Amino acid sequence: MKIKRINFLLSLGASFAAALVAAPAFGQTVVVDDNVAVDGTASLDAQYFTSTAGTQAVEINPNSVGLVSGTSGRPMHGIFPAVTLTDVGDTITLSFSFMTPATVGTDRGNAFRLGFFNTLGRETPVLIPDPNNPGEFIQEVINGVPQTEGVFGNITANSSNPNPLYGDINNPGATPGLPGFIAEYDVNDLAGPFNDDNIRFRQSNPASPSGRFLTTTGGGSFFEISGRDDAIEDPVGSGNFNWGWMPNTTYSGFVRIARISATEVQVASFIDLPGFPLPAMMGDPQEAAGLLAPSTEMGADLTDPRNIPSVADSFTFDMFAFHAGSNTFGSSNSPSPGAAVNDNGLDFLSIRVETTGDVEATSVLGDFNGDGVVDCADLDGYVGNIGAAATGALAALDFDGDGFLNQTDADSVITTLVVAGGVAGTFPGDLNCDGTVNVLGDAFPLVANLNSSVTTYAAGDLNFDGMVNVLGDAFTLVANLGNTNQ
Repeated sequence: MKIKRINFLLSLGASFAAALVAAPAFGQTVVVDDNVAVDGTASLDAQYFTSTAGTQAVEINPNSVGLVSGTSGRPMHGIFPAVTLTDVGDTITLSFSFMTPATVGTDRGNAFRLGFFNTLGRETPVLIPDPNNPGEFIQEVINGVPQTEGVFGNITANSSNPNPLYGDINNPGATPGLPGFIAEYDVNDLAGPFNDDNIRFRQSNPASPSGRFLTTTGGGSFFEISGRDDAIEDPVGSGNFNWGWMPNTTYSGFVRIARISATEVQVASFIDLPGFPLPAMMGDPQEAAGLLAPSTEMGADLTDPRNIPSVADSFTFDMFAFHAGSNTFGSSNSPSPGAAVNDNGLDFLSIRVETTGDVEATSVLGDFNGDGVVDCADLDGYVGNIGAAATGALAALDFDGDGFLNQTDADSVITTLVVAGGVAGTFPGDLNCDGTVNVLGDAFPLVANLNSSVTTYAAGDLNFDGMVNVLGDAFTLVANLGNTNQ
């Protein structure tokens, strides 16, 4: 019955699905509400990044966040304040809607994955060349303090270069993989029989990490597999219960995790299927009324104990992720932000995280003014304070921990933490924090303030000396003209 319910969830019509995803549940705390189709991408709640090279898998458009994949398999991740399912009955839900591109692949197994994960607050060492061993690197140490960088500092991982941030495959006992749960969907051949139209559920296996993140099914173990073709009756008597992903179509869905005991959670996932007749698919009213109840169990008594992370880790989440398989969505793997039509992947129109659990009440790294967002305004504290001792209120601005405020502190925040155009990290000279250094948005404001005293970075004070001038500011902006994080 549980398998049947999972598949029944998959079969609902689009209008009903959209209503379920959009409606906030009673007692929920909204952690991420990126309704980008309506609000645009000027300010995003989650910090989006990719573990592929550069930022090529994340495309920030005016009214969507794109997962660029096409001929490549690529992931997109989002960081949010940590949520802990403290009490039995607590839930966390990732709901979303996206539009498929003009090109959709067929008969693609494991083609779309999504889930929740715990980054464990993990940081990686800042490496510098070893002066005593040419070609080798050592961890940087400043005033006796080994330097580390957070999840945005060193995120790239692939089959030839696994990243210990996602678990050290050579020493998993020292650096295990990240705990989490994954739902996987196939993309099937619409023209033929459907022998592989499965939804699968995996649990991360921290003891056997892959050193990558969601770009491989390694590091995760099945705890439930559901095949639509043999697990649900044909409700309309057609003898052919076909479904698949259609081009240029909007889908919505969710993945939900609920704590059901001291040692167990339940996992459910759903994606709507536009075009199915809603009344015929509703089935038994009692079953329909319970559709949103988590429907797949995991726990020490149900799953191989080797695959179960520690209780504390498996009940806390601070990252969601999506992955599109190669040759599944789009004909191109190149980003084209702002283009009218992007046949290069999924365009997410909304992404929402809500919970009945406990949300971590901690400040965001780099959010010096405490508004919950790391943006250009957080740089203003450096203006007129370069060289000052990092004491009192200025201590928060001492990014490298050397006891003083310097240009390195400010530049580190700009290049790794400032969320510009929806992506963490931009370039000096990006005064309006749109992710690109250009003439209209950045050079013009700087020129308008040349030789003036200012108190903000957005006015053009790139060296934070309280003045806008050619040598200290304009030259830096010109050197970065055309640079973009998009």
